[in-house]
Amino acid sequence: MKIYYGLQKKAFKNTPRAVAIGIFDGVHRAHQKILREVVKKARAKKLRSIVVTFDPHPATILRHQAHAPIILSLEHRLRFFSELGLDEALVIGFSRAFSRLPREYFLENILLKKLNARAVVVGHDFRFGRYGA
Repeated sequence: MKIYYGLQKKAFKNTPRAVAIGIFDGVHRAHQKILREVVKKARAKKLRSIVVTFDPHPATILRHQAHAPIILSLEHRLRFFSELGLDEALVIGFSRAFSRLPREYFLENILLKKLNARAVVVGHDFRFGRYGA
């Protein structure tokens, strides 16, 4: 599995992808279902599968929690993503500035332009963009 740290300009090229987004801090059954679904969609549509995750945990930034409730470290999550068959992982450094990006920016510039997303799989309670819009 190829791992990207940050949104480097040249790293992603124009490869179409199926994207899963989340912290996946425990990689429990619901997380596994999401990750397996993105791999399944990618294979069916001949796309690359990628998981987008964040470090540090957004709760450490948004709720000022010194120790967010993380069950698995980033290293363990990345290993688990690979074991589930994902082609790529993108680790985005979560910051106050990143949290303020409007949802339209995240959708258009990161998901569509940068990652060339053709399918997106998220959990039922997933939110993105400023104030979880």
